[in-house]
Amino acid sequence: MVEPVDGDGRSYYTDRDLRAGEAGAPFALQVEGGSMTDDRASTQFPDGAVVLVNPNREPISGDFVVAIDRTDGSTTFKRLRRMGAETYLVPLNDTYQPIPLSDDLFIAGVVEEAILPCYSRR
Repeated sequence: MVEPVDGDGRSYYTDRDLRAGEAGAPFALQVEGGSMTDDRASTQFPDGAVVLVNPNREPISGDFVVAIDRTDGSTTFKRLRRMGAETYLVPLNDTYQPIPLSDDLFIAGVVEEAILPCYSRR
């Protein structure tokens, strides 16, 4: 699950919601949960990481993407994988299940950069 970054005094590119099929300015989301962590992987996005997303970039298999569910507006951050004729949103943590890409989901953008939570003065 990802949540929009706001209210912490920092600006991460945008202050608006992205709607289905809409392109626009890059935006940032904060990662929540452990689905994008794997101690064996060289790349991971722990809880609290901030991902910078480009909604104007065409996603390809292997990209990290943010998808929005058209039915309820929920978001998810996963790796896009094409496996044969099917396309999936795949977590890095194998205790979570891949999500088949369906008409109910649309790719809101491709992750281009991440800010990892190394230190935060609170």
